[in-house]
Amino acid sequence: MDKIFSDIKSSVGSAVKKSGEILEITKVKMAISDTKGEIRAKYAVLGEKTYLAQRDQEGDFSQTQEIILEIDELFEILKNQELKLAALKKQKMCDACGYACEADAAFCSKCGTKFPEDSVEAETEDDDDEGGER
Repeated sequence: MDKIFSDIKSSVGSAVKKSGEILEITKVKMAISDTKGEIRAKYAVLGEKTYLAQRDQEGDFSQTQEIILEIDELFEILKNQELKLAALKKQKMCDACGYACEADAAFCSKCGTKFPEDSVEAETEDDDDEGGER
């Protein structure tokens, strides 16, 4: 009887942990979507400012430079969000193309770039450590 309760408790604990992981992944995906929306909006503003500056032949691109810097900051935020998502999904990002690959991959499955050997070994060791804790 104790074994049954222990198994049930373990199963419930696993389900709670998994639902927490799914919730965290969903939050990060929503943040990524929001950031991409902000980037699209900044692109629209940038296009309008550029158009007006060209049309009026004023050549005042000071406002466009500010928007470009804001877009660059949003891309940096997006990159960090995508790295966080990959980590939550137990994946790694290719530095060459940005594709999310399996953590134990030696090469990017999209562009074929070889991952540094130490990153494959380090992630494999991390997986081994997690396996020992169970």
